[in-house]
Amino acid sequence: MDRAESTVIEVSAPGASSDLVADVTQRLMTELNRELGPVASRVAEKAAPGAKGDPVTLGAIVLALISAGVTKQIAQILVQYIKRNPRYVIQVGKIKITKDHASKDDVALINSLVQELNAKTDKRT
Repeated sequence: MDRAESTVIEVSAPGASSDLVADVTQRLMTELNRELGPVASRVAEKAAPGAKGDPVTLGAIVLALISAGVTKQIAQILVQYIKRNPRYVIQVGKIKITKDHASKDDVALINSLVQELNAKTDKRT
């Protein structure tokens, strides 16, 4: 899946190790897939020449093309995840969800962003 044509969720934890960010990202991806079916996967990037290990961007999850009905559920899962794990930050496009800022407006913006990106992908296929 092309990252430019997908909805990407970025997870971060200020001051955290890369191992913790990778673990948190994996847990969120697992939760999304458990609740909604296989909609989320890790973002793979090209590895630099000579690089070792898995060429995966830490903290990035890509969402598969999804129906409009699922976008509301995704937004709710993201907000609930942050409420349970207040140390982390989730970003979808330009929308940032933190423990202090996850309003209903943010949920609505995430819904519309996912729908907009899916509409663009539909036109290309």
